[in-house]
Amino acid sequence: MADGDEDCDQVEQENELSALTSIYDLDTFQPHDETANQLGGILYAMVNIPPSFQVIVERSQDQVQTYAISYLPAICLEFTLPKCYPSLRPPTFTISCCWLNKFQLSLLCEHLDQIWEDNTGCVVLFDWFQFLTDEAIDKLGILQSVCLHLKSKKSATTSQEEDLSDPVRVVDPRVVQEIPSLNMIMERIITFNEQTIDRNFINGYHACNICFDEKSGADCVQLQPCQHVHCKDCVSNYITVMIDDGKVNPIACPSQECSSQILPLMIQRLVSNEYYERYEQLQLRSALETMSDVVYCPRLSCQTAVLVEKNSLLGRCPGCQYAFCIKCQRAYHGVVPCTLSPKDARELCERYMNGNAEERLEMVKLYGEQKLHKVIEQIQSEDWLQKNSKRCPRCRADIEKKDGCNKMHCVICHGNFCWICLQKLDKHRPYIHFSNPSSRCFNKLFDGIVQHDDSDDDDEFW
Repeated sequence: MADGDEDCDQVEQENELSALTSIYDLDTFQPHDETANQLGGILYAMVNIPPSFQVIVERSQDQVQTYAISYLPAICLEFTLPKCYPSLRPPTFTISCCWLNKFQLSLLCEHLDQIWEDNTGCVVLFDWFQFLTDEAIDKLGILQSVCLHLKSKKSATTSQEEDLSDPVRVVDPRVVQEIPSLNMIMERIITFNEQTIDRNFINGYHACNICFDEKSGADCVQLQPCQHVHCKDCVSNYITVMIDDGKVNPIACPSQECSSQILPLMIQRLVSNEYYERYEQLQLRSALETMSDVVYCPRLSCQTAVLVEKNSLLGRCPGCQYAFCIKCQRAYHGVVPCTLSPKDARELCERYMNGNAEERLEMVKLYGEQKLHKVIEQIQSEDWLQKNSKRCPRCRADIEKKDGCNKMHCVICHGNFCWICLQKLDKHRPYIHFSNPSSRCFNKLFDGIVQHDDSDDDDEFW
């Protein structure tokens, strides 16, 4: 070949590599080091797969696993350009792909050779790349899924190989396939799929489902498995509020009617270290509360988890050494029944009145029958007085009004007061309260009195 042809080939090679460099990023095309004897590089062809594509893994006849995949690892084409390319010879290359077997890769080699034969004398790297990206899976008969299965104990292959070629199949020497384990293949496929999805998400723009602003993917998070998208600021504020409120079991997706849980790793990424420690403490506390033999120290400054022996009411805090009754949360009082506050007494009465026979028996054992009945009678008396009496504004004695006008006289302190507004009345002129137009009880001296109808009796008498 003349020197002029070599110079022409050199120029075309440099122009072709320059074009590939300007079209593709380093994830797609990596040229060889300029110090190499021959020009060359590596093309990573990401095949375009249809929606709902699946990778089926056959580990045995009885063990089949299916994975939904959006992106498959690239077909790797490493090439060098001989000095007489493209005038006389094609590029030399090796081809590899973790999810295709050697026979499928050999078939792709045949198609690459055919493209060169159809375009001898022209540069073909771009055409090769386009074929691998857009047409490879069609040529291999891969439609909606690719099936991987064990060929032997040490290697893996794909099931399409039986449908590809002639009875005598030869592996092309340019094929490179050195992945021995099915687990390694699947790990690479799943990892690549997840990384590509994450990269595309970060590079895009998305509308937050909370504030509805459109933000870059780097400022957003996509929750799994619901795939709802929210901006980091909104989710961070939401998680912070949930932790402040103690609602951490679990923290669900903030989208309406979505029950997907926000994973702890995501929570750790979105909140401060202080809030994440608080979250972990609340999670631990929630888990301990499901254990019947664990209570918490009643001292607000301590709150240490305390392990209680079975059938014992004594709790001894390992943090502050406080001994307490696990029922009333006060200092331990031995066999003496628990002292009840008015609030606790009312709650106990309500539990007893609404409880079944077994629950009532448990309360009798805990508080004693006599004390329990006394508490119930006291609460019932208080309720009756609250409903049927009023307290004297002078001495606070409970007074019941059966009949008569609304001017009341207390027999305890001998003071007068208004039954309607409970205002203290003048000792010598009590009725002026009801005759004064400026009084709120003006003309209400007999308000609320039930009038007895005796007309029928009178008629009968006469």
